[in-house]
Amino acid sequence: MEFLDGQQIDERGTAHNVDLFLTRDLEKALRFSGESRDGISSPQWSFEPSGGGYGNSQERRVGKVVTASNMVKAIADTIRNCDELNSKILFQCYIDEMKDWQVATKLGYTKEHFSRQIKRSALVEFADRYEVYGRFYHVYEDLHVYLA
Repeated sequence: MEFLDGQQIDERGTAHNVDLFLTRDLEKALRFSGESRDGISSPQWSFEPSGGGYGNSQERRVGKVVTASNMVKAIADTIRNCDELNSKILFQCYIDEMKDWQVATKLGYTKEHFSRQIKRSALVEFADRYEVYGRFYHVYEDLHVYLA
């Protein structure tokens, strides 16, 4: 796949990056923000710092909470805005924490076909769409892997 600027995207590497991001970083963001997977499907509350009197240490903690909350929002919005099938796959795999074979069976795919093509496609779409929502919430990181 060629990216808009002519760079070739490594779909396997990108899918691997997104998988790590959605397993490791989402879990961390949920813990730091105080949010849960259950809340991802419903509107999110906003934790904005208010008033003065915070020391530097307190401001850093509040900043970490706000950043984590924004990351959760960016991930949730990205998943919601993927195409219908990919959104369903991402939601079931990373929010509902279903195993790949369970999702594959539920959707009528073999586990191998699901893992090699269907889920990979969903993960690459997530990386593409996260560019928009990650930037909007100021938590962007490029999840793509590019071929040399």
